[in-house]
Amino acid sequence: MDSIDTTAPADWHDFYVDPFPGRKGSERITDTCGKCIGTGLYTGPTHFTDGHGRPICFDCHGTGTRSRLVSSARATARAHAKAHAEHIDTTRAITARRAAFEAEHPGLRDQLTEAHLSIREGNPLREKIGYLLDSLEDSTGTLDADEVRTAHELLEQLERELAARRPVPTGRTLIQGEILATKTTDTQWGITVKILVQGRLARVGHQALRDLLRDARRRRRIHRNRLRLGRRRQLRLLLPSHQGAHHRRRHPPHRMNERLMNSRTSLTIYPAHDERSLHPPAPILVDEHYFVRSGLEQLPARLIGFSPAGAIAITAWVHDVFRSPELARDLYPTFIIAGRVHAHPIPAARVTVREPSGVVQVVITDPRGKRYRPYLGEDRDVADRIAAAWGSHRGYSATVEQITPAATA
Repeated sequence: MDSIDTTAPADWHDFYVDPFPGRKGSERITDTCGKCIGTGLYTGPTHFTDGHGRPICFDCHGTGTRSRLVSSARATARAHAKAHAEHIDTTRAITARRAAFEAEHPGLRDQLTEAHLSIREGNPLREKIGYLLDSLEDSTGTLDADEVRTAHELLEQLERELAARRPVPTGRTLIQGEILATKTTDTQWGITVKILVQGRLARVGHQALRDLLRDARRRRRIHRNRLRLGRRRQLRLLLPSHQGAHHRRRHPPHRMNERLMNSRTSLTIYPAHDERSLHPPAPILVDEHYFVRSGLEQLPARLIGFSPAGAIAITAWVHDVFRSPELARDLYPTFIIAGRVHAHPIPAARVTVREPSGVVQVVITDPRGKRYRPYLGEDRDVADRIAAAWGSHRGYSATVEQITPAATA
């Protein structure tokens, strides 16, 4: 390839034009400044200004022109002519090498281009063929012996893949073949089983599907066990610490109930509906830990009770409302938001409490007589464990109380 005889090298004299014919090289000429385009001003941020506070150009010092020798201008013109001649020589050499490559390997470039366009994006075969086409389009314009052999191997591989393709049937189809790979995905929307089967279209036996379903059920059991393990770890956060009273003061049990994993809506507040408004206000949903799930613009928020109009004093505490929802009627819900007490602008017209059948709560009394409720849920075993752990400490008493069903106000 390198011994190809190209045309004679281009002579730079053919492209050189004297920019100032008839003038001596020692003479000086004045050109427009290329930095400021003759304005003499600098458009970027700078502290270099003239006496009037205007930012001046660094190259021409605000004059807008530059002075240079005629010999310097002629040297620049000769450099441009030589670069143009070199570019022509390079283009001729690349063209000659490409012509010689096409003569030695006719149609290979077109075959690679057609194959590259026919393969879908993401196929490794398309990427490999693209590398070869890049080599043909770079400054070399050719491929070496190893690259040519690789190109033919890739084209043969593509022909085998095209020959092995079969039309894809539509609708429900039964197949029979060898299972090459399986993949089971367990998400919140359910279990998805994907299989890769190689074989002809025919009836399929039930054993393979039974094996896949059994594997899916096994993975689902593993997922459930992981969830149970996570609940046990959360339960440890509710158990008392053995690091002394200082640690218990820093981490009281009434804050630990915020770390419970599962919460549900236990109390719903329906604000009064003004007949002048088209749509009723959104109900406020509160979980079993008194935290607001929805219905307020500012979250997180926690319900502490209900107050009369124009007053901050709580007349119906939230734990009393859980037992007697009628106490909250015509009162204003009061919340703690960002450490401050906020009263809802609309009174409660109706309050409903979710049927708490089977719901228990743990009530802990510390040595000072203060009561905490670290657990509220349906798992009696968990409640007994928490109560037994806290009750074993000196000065602490813990009881498990059954929450009776409440009516609707």
